[in-house]
Amino acid sequence: TGDFPNAALHFERAAERQPANFQPLTLLSDIYVALGQPERSTAAARGAISRIEEAFGGEPEVAEVLGIGAATLAYLGDFTRAEAWAERAMLVDPESYTVRYNAACTFAVAGKLDRAQECLEFAFSHAPRARAWLLGIAKHDTQMNPLRGRADFQSLLERLEAHMAMGS
Repeated sequence: TGDFPNAALHFERAAERQPANFQPLTLLSDIYVALGQPERSTAAARGAISRIEEAFGGEPEVAEVLGIGAATLAYLGDFTRAEAWAERAMLVDPESYTVRYNAACTFAVAGKLDRAQECLEFAFSHAPRARAWLLGIAKHDTQMNPLRGRADFQSLLERLEAHMAMGS
């Protein structure tokens, strides 16, 4: 919802209470970017990758883990590994809108904006029930920043808002 200070408190608490769970740290990384705290963001992202590798090894085979890990690796600048994880995640679970969303984040940060937009369009067209989620997250996720000036991304946001206005 854009309440980054409050979100940071909750995800910090979750990361402390669940030391094996990588997800709070991946979300904290993005939140810290929004709060202008790059050092904390990088530390959270590195911690998330460490937790993923501890729990799943260096080559995870769970689509959701690969997807989130890919977006985190992209943020850390490891584009080759990030893109490989994103592609593998989509092979493991080709219908998952969350996997496609995380792949979009990966490709956006890596500068492959057309590929990122393709992933977002897939999520939009294949998961109509998730459109409220997609709108909410795409509006605030800092990994979408490279796409914000593009007409196709703005069109997607407008279509999502229209969908929400229709109450569907």
